[in-house]
Amino acid sequence: MPTSVTPYLSCTPASEALEFYQKAFGATLAMSMPLPDGQIMHATLMLDEAMIYVSDNLGGGEPPSGGPGVTIHLQVDDCDAVFEKAIDAGCIVLMPLEDQFWGDRYGQLQDPYGHVWGVATTKSTPTPEEMAAVMQAMAQQ
Repeated sequence: MPTSVTPYLSCTPASEALEFYQKAFGATLAMSMPLPDGQIMHATLMLDEAMIYVSDNLGGGEPPSGGPGVTIHLQVDDCDAVFEKAIDAGCIVLMPLEDQFWGDRYGQLQDPYGHVWGVATTKSTPTPEEMAAVMQAMAQQ
C-alpha cells in the first residue's frame, strides 16, 4: 500500500463542520461515528478522491489562537467558483484570488473553525528560470 497523508481536523461542533464542508467545498460524507452524546468520534469526508477526517475535539488540541500551522490545499478546475461557494457558506478571505507567478490562480480562506484553505487552479506552467526571475524582481522592489 502506498503512503498517503490525510488531514484530520478537530472542529467543535464537528457535526456543524461536516455540514459546512459539504456546503462550502462540495465534500461528501463517506462515514460518521457519533458518540451517544452527539459528538463525532470520527468522520470521513471525500473531496473527489481525497479524504479529510473530522472529529470533535475529544482531548486533542484545537488550532492555536494565532492560526493553524497547516493550510489545506485544494487544486480544482475552477477556483473562482469554489472560492465564491466557500465565501457564500461562511468562509472569510485571507488572501484574495490572484494569478500568481508560479502559474496558479490562488487564494486563501479561513473556515469558521479556524482552518485555512488554499484554493488554486493551474493556468500556466512557467519554467524554474522564469519563476526565479520573477522572485528576483520581487526581492528588489
